[in-house]
Amino acid sequence: MNHPLPPNVRRLLMSLLLALCLLTAAAQEFTVGYVTYLPRGNSEVAIKQITIPENNPDSLLIDIPEQVSNNGTSYTVTALGTASGCGSVMLYKGFTSVHIVRIPSTVRDVYAGTFAGCLSSTWLEFLPNRNIKSWPVGMFKDSPLGRLVLPEGVWTAIPADFCRNKPPLEVILPSSCRSIGAYAFASTSDDPKYINHIELNYGLQSVAHHAFYNTSPITEQRLWQNGTYTLTIPSSVTSIGESSFEGMRYIYHIEIPGSIKTIPKRAFALATKTRNIIIGEGVERIEQEAFAQNGSQIWTPYGYTHEGVYDFTLPSTVNYIGSGAFKQAELLQGIYVYSATPPTLQGDILNADEYNSVGLYVSQLYAFSCQQAPLLEELQAHQTIQRLLVFHRRRLAEHAPRRHIVRQRLL
Repeated sequence: MNHPLPPNVRRLLMSLLLALCLLTAAAQEFTVGYVTYLPRGNSEVAIKQITIPENNPDSLLIDIPEQVSNNGTSYTVTALGTASGCGSVMLYKGFTSVHIVRIPSTVRDVYAGTFAGCLSSTWLEFLPNRNIKSWPVGMFKDSPLGRLVLPEGVWTAIPADFCRNKPPLEVILPSSCRSIGAYAFASTSDDPKYINHIELNYGLQSVAHHAFYNTSPITEQRLWQNGTYTLTIPSSVTSIGESSFEGMRYIYHIEIPGSIKTIPKRAFALATKTRNIIIGEGVERIEQEAFAQNGSQIWTPYGYTHEGVYDFTLPSTVNYIGSGAFKQAELLQGIYVYSATPPTLQGDILNADEYNSVGLYVSQLYAFSCQQAPLLEELQAHQTIQRLLVFHRRRLAEHAPRRHIVRQRLL
């Protein structure tokens, strides 16, 4: 007959068993240089901890090898972090200068949160790697790295929340990257962030919704334009999501390729310092509030200064513009339309009080097509660009509210 153990004896046995497991695990760990490794079977080890010494030299490079040895046994480095979750692998013992951590190409498994809470003095570089097939969601979330170089390899997608909240100051994407997931580099706090330099590779095809929300991804600094911070989207990109670049506070110049047929809702809204936006020939649809709230009023010791785009030039391929697409632009003075036929609009493209100050400029072909088309019934149904164009003619003037009489010039 079995007799159950008293509760106090069971607790004692459990404590002893736990202590034995911890002692066994501690005995398995070993350190080589700045790195602590944890064996994971099959002569493989995981990188468990990287220790940055106090007052490290300016040129510290921690180049983690593919193979390490301990007590005569050779191990292959195949994991960054552990499946059970060990928190951040970085341990800082004091004030540190910039240091580079280089991850070998033998690493196969990577775990989210591995660099959570790291310092911007950490530069992380992955060597070319064909073993990493994919990245976990939130891999570098809350990890304010100074520099992140992702490896060339067989993986193709940056997942959601990849570097959310605290994106690195510099990001290098490989040519194999095809997509960037939702909120991948977004800052969802009240404090807008910026990426001082990001290489959006040619080959990138899609950018999901809110991917760079409240973050300014600077692709280059053009010294001949007074150090202008620029975002250039490569022409390989064919789709971007809603609010994908909303809230850019530090970008002055934006280039959108014609390969993107639709500029979705609020894709480039709240670009508070942007002075120039180039919309490439080939873009067909500009959705609701796509460029809304451009520009800002900034206080300086010398008084207020204003930032913003003075005019938008729409390519001839644009055939649809959503409501409020250009509303609340701080310095907007003109919209140039090169289309030979009037685009379809969903309501007003500006706020009611903005029509008096914004001029509409059209091509001769556009003006001719408006004069030939029987648009009166459609124009009376909603306020559109066609309405603004047609109402300059005398015979329709009585139908035009005074605020819709705008400047027009044939290009």
